[in-house]
Amino acid sequence: MRAGQTLLVHGAAGSVGTVAVQLAAARGSTVVGTVGEHDIERVTALGATAVRNGDGWVERVKAAAPQGVDLVFDASGAAHSPAPSP
Repeated sequence: MRAGQTLLVHGAAGSVGTVAVQLAAARGSTVVGTVGEHDIERVTALGATAVRNGDGWVERVKAAAPQGVDLVFDASGAAHSPAPSP
């Protein structure tokens, strides 16, 4: 992760995802995190743009990061298909 890159964190509200969000944001990266509806405010406060999981998540990520994402970190272990294209 380098400053200026965009990181997508699946499971951004979990223990590992929360740490990933904070570390990437502290390095100057743009962070987009997929979360459940009830975690949006908390993950946003950590420095990420939080997007809701579920149907339509790809479109929400594209809207949050129109320039695309450079890296994806899956801290949830859930299947996330299809992966967003840049």
